[in-house]
Amino acid sequence: MALSQTTHFHPAAVAQKFPLSDLQRFVDESIRLGTVGLKREVLATMLIDSHLSNAKYRNVTRSIWCLAGSVIFAFFYLLAIQF
Repeated sequence: MALSQTTHFHPAAVAQKFPLSDLQRFVDESIRLGTVGLKREVLATMLIDSHLSNAKYRNVTRSIWCLAGSVIFAFFYLLAIQF
């Protein structure tokens, strides 16, 4: 759904819709879309990418907490087997 909203701006959507040999068709459609249409696609891409970044940030934060928990567990395990 997201890629169909940004077919002239988001790199993944552009690559999916236009093969490398269709440069002229891409340029013509972008010109026909106009400034307002391209601005709409830029804004849609910002919204889509912000949600993706937010999800990535949550997952990275969760991974860091899991790593910290593992380090603490490993430290206590190391202490337990030493004595």
